[in-house]
Amino acid sequence: MKRVMAILSIMLAPLAEPSPAAAYWTCTPGGWICPTEITMLRGTNAITIAGKTSPGPDCCAYAFRARAGQTLSWTLEGAKSLTVTMTQPDGHVEGPDLPREILLPQHGIYVIRVQPDLTELEDRPEPFSLSISIR
Repeated sequence: MKRVMAILSIMLAPLAEPSPAAAYWTCTPGGWICPTEITMLRGTNAITIAGKTSPGPDCCAYAFRARAGQTLSWTLEGAKSLTVTMTQPDGHVEGPDLPREILLPQHGIYVIRVQPDLTELEDRPEPFSLSISIR
């Protein structure tokens, strides 16, 4: 029995170390892989998020639940070089020329992202205020 356990521990040892692929896909809170979940207080249909972008594309993603037929309205205040995109529950991405009011076509989790325009990327964080309402 000890021999079997020793063989298993030798065979499983490489699995204990993270692979380079796992390190690549680690979760940055608020990034596009791990968006920040936002919920509105009971009885309200709007929320305002204050944030700062970070250099690079992995920044400022917010997830929310909505039903098909609801309307999303949003406004963004901050640097003119910021863009907004939205990923639908089926993975379809809209933007960066996202309309300010959108009829949501699906039930599920949507992700809205604020990011620097990569053609005008600055190395400094850009503050912003994103207001979202769902009715």
